[in-house]
Amino acid sequence: MRRLFLSAVIGLTALAISTAADKPVEADHIPASFPGAVSVDGERLRKNLSTLGVDVKKAFAEAKDKKNIDLENFSRVTLLLSLDAKAKEPVLPVFCLTTKDGNAKAELPKIVEGDTETTIAGKKGLKGKGKIASEDLVGTLLNDKTILFGAESALAKALSEGAKGGELSTDFGKADLKHDVVVVLAMKPLLAALKEKFGDLDKLIPPAAESFWEAAKEMEALTLSIDLAEDTLLKGIVRAKNAEGAEKVKESLQGAVALGSIALPQIKQQMGGQLPPEAKPVIVAVEAILKTSKFKVDGSNVTWTVARPKDFGK
Repeated sequence: MRRLFLSAVIGLTALAISTAADKPVEADHIPASFPGAVSVDGERLRKNLSTLGVDVKKAFAEAKDKKNIDLENFSRVTLLLSLDAKAKEPVLPVFCLTTKDGNAKAELPKIVEGDTETTIAGKKGLKGKGKIASEDLVGTLLNDKTILFGAESALAKALSEGAKGGELSTDFGKADLKHDVVVVLAMKPLLAALKEKFGDLDKLIPPAAESFWEAAKEMEALTLSIDLAEDTLLKGIVRAKNAEGAEKVKESLQGAVALGSIALPQIKQQMGGQLPPEAKPVIVAVEAILKTSKFKVDGSNVTWTVARPKDFGK
């Protein structure tokens, strides 16, 4: 019995250590007021964009030539969004860059384009020469592989309040980031920020959008993954407040797809031949969403999937 108990303890400890190791470091720097995060797997996306005919090498070469930044050295990029109704620019970004070679210290001055030492929320960092969202651009190191930089007030909040956690931090920490792009949205801080900015939102929503708005209020979180080279191009999981709310969300998403199916042909006709060749994959992806979207409700969760078109990238 004692041996069985020890085995269980060891197993649970190993699982906890494994889970902690898989948790992205930026999850501990997402304050409760931040509503959204976008994570990009640099290597996967670079490979899949190249397959689609996007000249990724040219963009990388320009970055290395003009700014001495080797983009191939970054394995993951995460954008954290802060909404501040009182700031000059209401949307304040914070970026997290993960390097492959553990040389974040050497990359930081290149990223912020400056080497002026400063202190952000008690942590040493560098101030850039330019601005971002009308604020000073500042950056710091989280460890030897990770750079955190962005608008000064948003970065200070991430460093001082992120450890307290919040809904977005929890959901982002649990998300599987092994996709080209992963978007995580927490509705409670988003709705709170919008209310602070615009007031009573119920009075501002037009009658035509009322059903979508009611469904949005039933949502707690959204996790969306995009894979350009997989059979499933897009997969979204919406967590609603309850099963009834999940049905409302499903009906709303189905309605949005139906409206899009009606509007897209007219939009394409109006634009005629003005679309550049590079826009073709985007149009194909939109058409796939409108034609192959499937929705499934499981308790309070709604799963939304979109199949990758056979001619995608051709």
